Amino acid sequence: MNTQYLRFKDLQAAGIVNNRATLSRWIRQAGFPSGVLLGPNTRAWTEDEIEQWLKSQPTASNTF
Repeated sequence: MNTQYLRFKDLQAAGIVNNRATLSRWIRQAGFPSGVLLGPNTRAWTEDEIEQWLKSQPTASNTF
C-alpha cells in the first residue's frame, strides 16, 4: 500500500486551511491530526487521516 503524504501547501491548495496559524490552532484545539515530522521544519499528514478528520467535522445546515 502506497501512503500519500500531504504537506501544508497541499492542504492549502485543497482549500482545507488558509494559513499556518489556523492549522496550529486546529491541531491544539480542534483535534486536527498532528501529522509526522519529516525534517526539522517539514510536517506532513497522510491523506487518510485528513479525510477522517474532515468527515468528523460538523457541516452547516441550511435552516434559513
